[in-house]
Amino acid sequence: MFRVSTLILTVLAAQISCPFGRFTRRLVGLMNHSLGIPACLTIVLLLQAPDLFAQHYLPRAEIRVEVNKTLIVASDPRPLLQAVQGLRARYGWLLPYEDPVYTDQELLDISRPDLGDRPRQYTRIAGGEFRAEFPSTDGIQELTVVEKIVTAYNQSGNPGKFMVRPAGSDFAVVGINTSADRSPATKLSVLDTLVNIPEQQRSTGETIEAILNAVAAKTGRKLALASGPVNRLQSSKVNIGAVEQPAREALLKTLAGMGGVWSWNLLYDPNTQTYMFNVVPLSQ
Repeated sequence: MFRVSTLILTVLAAQISCPFGRFTRRLVGLMNHSLGIPACLTIVLLLQAPDLFAQHYLPRAEIRVEVNKTLIVASDPRPLLQAVQGLRARYGWLLPYEDPVYTDQELLDISRPDLGDRPRQYTRIAGGEFRAEFPSTDGIQELTVVEKIVTAYNQSGNPGKFMVRPAGSDFAVVGINTSADRSPATKLSVLDTLVNIPEQQRSTGETIEAILNAVAAKTGRKLALASGPVNRLQSSKVNIGAVEQPAREALLKTLAGMGGVWSWNLLYDPNTQTYMFNVVPLSQ
């Protein structure tokens, strides 16, 4: 059975072991004992709240259509992801997004010694503001627009290097793993890994986990199904196998069988060195 508990534990672990874990535990206790709010609900509420210690970012990318051009503005630790989410919402493009493995120079130390985080170090991606533009025309072409934005991002000085890759009939924004001197170490994303899984009927969630486990076995990387529509991942059934097939293609086929239109954000967590696979509706 697809493990709902893995999603819950991922959420709990991410918050309780976060750089503000001691503060969070105090707040959970206060809300639980004083207000009678269950701890699990408190965690969910906290996850929806803004980071109390973060700099100000945009809640979503801004897309401004002018006379001859369209300007997209993002401000986020992962500004390219925010830009991709804006393009999905405005144009209905699938655009799966995949992080690279970020180097130490691309991370920001957000440890809080005053809250007892030392000697453990906590980091996040050190992104900030990003702007790009493309011509405003009636016949906006997805590949042309996405390539312009990714090229501009790669020249912006923000963390990571990316490229545009085919993803079925659509395109994916894929991180390029780089070495410490930022020269490309390999142009392969972890989801370019060729996987083999036996063809059989499983829930969508179980199939995604089987694909991610196959990638982990071949690459030595840790991958986890971190979030998605839990009920649909459990209840929808797909009959899918793969023989030396890129994991990305197997995942596209799996999500297509779930009903509706779904994309994903594959986010690398530098603190646990784990790729988190997040299933998102097209609008995200």
